[in-house]
Amino acid sequence: MHGELGQEGWQRTRLEALRSAGVPTAFYQWGGGYGYYAQAFLDTNELQSDVALVYTPTIATVLDRQVAASRFGARARSIAVGSAYFSELQRRMRWHRRCAQRPRRLIYFPTSLKGPSWYGPNADLEDNLSFILQKRILRAMVAWGRLPVVLKLHPNSLDTPEPTPAWIKRERLPIRVSRQSAPQVLRPWHV
Repeated sequence: MHGELGQEGWQRTRLEALRSAGVPTAFYQWGGGYGYYAQAFLDTNELQSDVALVYTPTIATVLDRQVAASRFGARARSIAVGSAYFSELQRRMRWHRRCAQRPRRLIYFPTSLKGPSWYGPNADLEDNLSFILQKRILRAMVAWGRLPVVLKLHPNSLDTPEPTPAWIKRERLPIRVSRQSAPQVLRPWHV
């Protein structure tokens, strides 16, 4: 069983070696981008596995269609198995009746900026374009003006240069930047 293969050739080589030895391979979805937009590189990486274990039936359907249309021999059969992380998050997010009346803030969860790597989670946008898009989204959220805005930084942003907080400070925008985990940011009594 493996997660993302990424762009490193050694991971793909390891998968091919296992398959050539007759070892069944299974990919377990590790992130949220699968099945929500076209990612052609999956045909040559993760979807070369025998099975793709994914979070939802919708993602399974989308990936099965991608496999059927693949020109690169993708073969994975998708099975929806859920996500322990998202199940726990959903359990924690069950609305209390007193909180269900109206939301208390808008939270934006952008993906991390990854430098020169044009990669699926960034919708194949390089960082400059992703940053421009993030700024437009945040400005629109602030312009709406009805709720406080929170920027929840991606966990990878904690170890890499992230220009968005500096931009928010420079522009003096009323946006709170959060480095907390998603379950902490999404606690029902704060949303």
